[in-house]
Amino acid sequence: MKKIWKEVRENPAIEVEARKAVFAELTGLTFKDPTESARKVEVAGGNAKLTVDSGKQGERLKKTAIEAKNIQKRAENNKGKHTQHWTTLLPVRFPISDDHEVLDNLIIESIDLEMRSAPHASSMLYRSLLETASRRFVKSRNLFVDIKDYYYSRGEDKRKNHTEEYKKNQSVDLSMVADWLVVQSDIFPPEERNELKIAAKKMKEHVKVLNGVVHGLQITNEPQLSIIRNDTIQILRFLVS
Repeated sequence: MKKIWKEVRENPAIEVEARKAVFAELTGLTFKDPTESARKVEVAGGNAKLTVDSGKQGERLKKTAIEAKNIQKRAENNKGKHTQHWTTLLPVRFPISDDHEVLDNLIIESIDLEMRSAPHASSMLYRSLLETASRRFVKSRNLFVDIKDYYYSRGEDKRKNHTEEYKKNQSVDLSMVADWLVVQSDIFPPEERNELKIAAKKMKEHVKVLNGVVHGLQITNEPQLSIIRNDTIQILRFLVS
């Protein structure tokens, strides 16, 4: 075990705080720090689960996408904190909702998908992420009627010849949510309001590009998708969290 610990400790890809977790997975041991807020890693069936013991029974750390995968994978990718290292569609520490199975599966797949090798597939997946996260957000905040009312208050029914029956049965799509978010202020937390309003405007602009890729109307590449992702990742995180 000393040899395993030495290899883990000397591996530059493993951050200090992740060493015990990796060592625990490799050896099957569990660790508990002597501090009051002790962390431990439980390994079962090859999957690591990170939990917190702070004196409260069953209290856990907030999940991120990488916690839903393998703890060793987290250690290997810890160096990717700067956007220049975000070669995958989403960074490994991107949060999951923990209450929407489809959305969380899309997020987990996104932390493994290399944009450079599959820019079009990545663009399609990123659009799915934005729309699924938007729908979840709308449902959780009971905003369905508000967004539809805003959409039709701008005369969209006349421009698109929508009948009353169509309007009654219409759902909410990504473009409708993006348009609505741009004119909002109170819905964003004060400490992030300016950043999120900018990200919302960028999302509205980029939805057209993503739609073009999804519908086979234009090609794209990794640099273009990186800009879209970097411009909108903060609003995506807000919609997920």
